[in-house]
Amino acid sequence: MRLSLNYTRLLLAAFTLIVASALLPVIADDYNENFPKQTINDLRYGEALYNFYQSKYFSSLTNLMVADKQQPITKQGNEPELLKGGLFLAYGLHNQAHDVFTKLIAANLPIHIRDRTFYYLGKLFYKKSYYDRAVSALTSITTTLPSYFNDEKLHLLSNIYLRGKKFDKATQLLGQFSDNSEWAYYALYNIGVALIRDGKYEEGIDHLRQISSINAGTSEINALVDKANLAIGFAYIRNNQPDQAPDFLRQVRLEGPLSNKALLGIGWAYSSRDQHKKALRPWMALQTRDTIDTAVQESMLAIPYTLEQIKANTNALGHYQNAVALYDQELKSINSVINVVEDGELIASLSKVLKAEKEDNDFRLTTPPVSIATPYIEKLIAKHEFQQAYLNLRDLLFLEKILDRWTDQFPAYELMLEERQLRYQRKLPEIKNDTRINKIVALTSVKDKFSEKLTRIKAQKDIFALATEKEKKALEKLNRIEQALKNLNGSKEFEKQKQQFRILKGMMVWKLSREYVPRLWKAEKQLKLVKTALDETKTATKSIKQAWNSAPTRFAGFNEKIIEKKTRIIRLKTKLKHLMGQQQRFLVLMAMRELNNKQRALKHYHARARFSVARLYDKIALSSSKETEQQGDTQ
Repeated sequence: MRLSLNYTRLLLAAFTLIVASALLPVIADDYNENFPKQTINDLRYGEALYNFYQSKYFSSLTNLMVADKQQPITKQGNEPELLKGGLFLAYGLHNQAHDVFTKLIAANLPIHIRDRTFYYLGKLFYKKSYYDRAVSALTSITTTLPSYFNDEKLHLLSNIYLRGKKFDKATQLLGQFSDNSEWAYYALYNIGVALIRDGKYEEGIDHLRQISSINAGTSEINALVDKANLAIGFAYIRNNQPDQAPDFLRQVRLEGPLSNKALLGIGWAYSSRDQHKKALRPWMALQTRDTIDTAVQESMLAIPYTLEQIKANTNALGHYQNAVALYDQELKSINSVINVVEDGELIASLSKVLKAEKEDNDFRLTTPPVSIATPYIEKLIAKHEFQQAYLNLRDLLFLEKILDRWTDQFPAYELMLEERQLRYQRKLPEIKNDTRINKIVALTSVKDKFSEKLTRIKAQKDIFALATEKEKKALEKLNRIEQALKNLNGSKEFEKQKQQFRILKGMMVWKLSREYVPRLWKAEKQLKLVKTALDETKTATKSIKQAWNSAPTRFAGFNEKIIEKKTRIIRLKTKLKHLMGQQQRFLVLMAMRELNNKQRALKHYHARARFSVARLYDKIALSSSKETEQQGDTQ
């Protein structure tokens, strides 16, 4: 067995093409430039959308689900639900996606949201093979979808009609695609192939010819053109029109993944017209290519068979013998591959590719696994069944990574809880002995006395009670003067001083009377502030006391939560391990089925080659014997 760089390059090209075209999820391009930009009114939706644009679909879906659990996003219309439903669909969570979309359909939606919802719902029904319901959803879409998604809708409808052999309906859709739509090319190809399979060769070939004439640009369209040319060539051969087949088969790119089959077909086209020497040329070209390929293996028998037709028996015998040796070698190789696949080498290679991918990568397997089995199962790898199984394994491995990350976080949570408990135990005596807490009662008593005093002042309109300290000293001095003047009662010598005293006291009383109301208002305001501050202090003190009383219970609650989450994750890991084992066995089973089919084909080729060697030996020996007898008779 030899695996050249050229083969690897061809395999990678074919692999990337089929995966990129077949497995790109419907949601992956939904929020790009095809749809209008959105105004973010809720940062939680903004975060989900940001993660989505970063291809972090798991994180985006988690953001939306957490928001639903805590407080649904209400300021973004139906966009969050539409995004969530699309992500559910892309992850294969069909039941959850169905619930989201049917709920949206039941709502009074703007027409563009309604169309997109029917688009997703149609995709969902198509994936679940509910084709009648898919048609109902897809045909309910009006005209608001961007052209790319409208073309995909038409492509899906075309495929559904082809399943029911409604070729006319599928063909009528072709005129509704946008100009130069890749979806139109795929639909055209599918219609052509379906018609050929139904025996309608001329109609099918006419459709495929339209693809054959495309001036290809992208790698996907180049590959589609190759497939169309190959299908046309083999259709002509099967329809007994081999003379037209080579022209189309030659258009298949020599460096493309279908070139070996095209060369084999060219040879059969010439051979069926008895142009055996021309048939040998493409088949001989195949002898320089990798013998893993089925077309190369088949050509190893086709060459000596054709040599027999032109009576080159000795040369044919040599080629049959070479074929036997090659089949022996390939059987040993495929037996070895079967053994290593059974031992888990393929799964290890797939896991290695998965673990090399960045977290939350998109939904496509962009690199074929570096496995000894890869060259033998490249067709299987490109099939939807294998790709879906691979993606399921990818999701399971990603979930395992998430669970491992959460498991790794538990020691940090436990340490945080332990540190808080220690801090609480150290801080509690200090808080309990804090004298400030015990001053609340005394301060409240002072406040109450002040309140009573203020009530009395207000009731008695005691203007002197609101005097300042300076004013009180002045009043005391005036009172002493007044007493002294009373003691001098009857003396006319101090009339002037008495008059001055009356003026001074009058001014003081007038001032206190004038400022009584503002001072009373200010005192009442300050009393309210004191009361508020004391109430807040009481509340804080109560909270502190509740905290030190309830902290042990709260710590225990957190500890129980940690234990419960750890137990839950252990259960999830056990379930995950079981599911991963099932998925790995399924992948191995598919690979083994493919390898066993190749092994049976090789054994069949090997038996035919060995039989042909024996038959030619007898034929050549008989011919030699007759020649010898003829020479003897002549003598």
